[in-house]
Parts: sequence; C-alpha cells; structure tokens
Amino acid sequence: MNTIVFEGVIEGFVINFINKNKWKLSNLHEFEDLYQEAYRIFLETFDRYIDRVENEKHFMQLYKMCLGSWWIDEAKRNSKYKNVMIQSHTISDEQETDMITNLIGDLDNEGYLDELIRTAPDDVKQVLSILLETPKDVMDLALTKWKSKGKTKPLGNQFLCNILSINHEKVDLVKKTTDFLLS
Repeated sequence: MNTIVFEGVIEGFVINFINKNKWKLSNLHEFEDLYQEAYRIFLETFDRYIDRVENEKHFMQLYKMCLGSWWIDEAKRNSKYKNVMIQSHTISDEQETDMITNLIGDLDNEGYLDELIRTAPDDVKQVLSILLETPKDVMDLALTKWKSKGKTKPLGNQFLCNILSINHEKVDLVKKTTDFLLS
C-alpha cells in the first residue's frame, strides 16, 4: 500500500483543483501557498489513514474529502474576514472633511432602521415586524379576509390589534407606532 505518492496523479488533481477553486481564497493565499497546504494535507491524511484504507482509489477519495473540507473552512474564514481593498490616492484635508461630513447623518441605510427597531417598545416592534416582514401574499390574504368581514379600514388599529391578539379598545397601535417613528 505504500505505493501512494503525491507526485503524479494526486499532484495533477491538486493543481487542477487549485486552478479551478483559487478564486475563493485569492485574497488570502497565493497559488504556491495553496499547493503547499494541499501537500501538507496529503501528508497528514497519509500518516493518519494509510493503515485503514484498502487501496489507492479509497485513499484518493479520502484525500479529496480532506482537501475539500479544508478548502470550505478557509473559504468561510475568507468571507468573514475579507479585506476591503481601497484604492489609495492622496486627498486634501478639505476633501477628507467633506467626505466625513457627507457620511455623518446619512440615514440612507438599514443601520438606522435596525437601531430604531431595537429601541422601540415591544408592541411597536411587533407592528413594525408585521409591516416589514410579513410576505405580501400573506398580508393580502389577511386584508381580503378583513374586508370580507365588512371592515373598511385596512391596516388600522383594530386590524393590527386583531393580528396581535390585543384588545383594540385599550391601545392605539397605529398612533403609538406613528408617534414613536416621528419622535
């Protein structure tokens, strides 16, 4: 069974595998680094499993699985810690100040909405959750059923309280939500 060597078939597989999949790890590793890692995984797999595999074909399948698992783990790590490449160029202090000033107060992103929802009272969070997360067809179905009961004000307080199983006479969810959003 000691006829298994890296050079030859396994090395050819590794080169093809790296060339096909290196885009997933290109900002973390060069080709040579990936090749060395594949060789390290080969040696580790050989040392650990050579006595347990029946033939070269089984070893190759085991090696492919070990290499693929490492590759997926590295790709996940790569996506979590991906470096943002910023083209470097010189800007004046005035341009830098203008850029920062333009960023401050920019509410055109979800960060503001996330923070607003996080700080909302529980019943307002529930109303916002209904309005933002309920699929359109589900909401359309609920509104159709609501109208079929002779109710005329869709998305009114009574409608929202009905969905949340809250007594509409005790709380005005529409007013509470509107007041919160406008404050």
